[in-house]
Amino acid sequence: MASSTGYTTSSEDRSRVEALNKASRIVDSTKNDPQTISSILRQLKSVEIESGTQKYVLIQAIDPSSDAEVYFVRGNSSARYHVEAAQALVDFFLEKGINHKVTGGGRISYNASEKVIKIYGYSYSFGRADHSITSELCNKAFPQHIISWSNEGY
Repeated sequence: MASSTGYTTSSEDRSRVEALNKASRIVDSTKNDPQTISSILRQLKSVEIESGTQKYVLIQAIDPSSDAEVYFVRGNSSARYHVEAAQALVDFFLEKGINHKVTGGGRISYNASEKVIKIYGYSYSFGRADHSITSELCNKAFPQHIISWSNEGY
């Protein structure tokens, strides 16, 4: 289905995003105590991306022991829709009882051999991620890389 901006999504994508967002609002946070959740969040990689151009999402979790926001970047070069980049981590958070939300998405172009990461665009379904947060996380995960971001493009 073409949007007014000329970009596409589908009824399947919209349904999957709606289901993901609904499940994320009703997390059973009694599955683990706050210290266990805090430990789980610290053990997760903050950035998981693949070489090449990919759709990515920025996911925010809440550390219940401190109420701190913890962010995660997940990219998927084979994803047709951004929900596919989010699904695995969201399912993990639901299983562990971790409060979270997908704050937005975009695209990442990662050239591993040249050590260059470009962050840009937006997700039709989740909106634009805060690319400055994504860039900060990528800088920490890939300190020897050149990282840039822009709100331009799709």
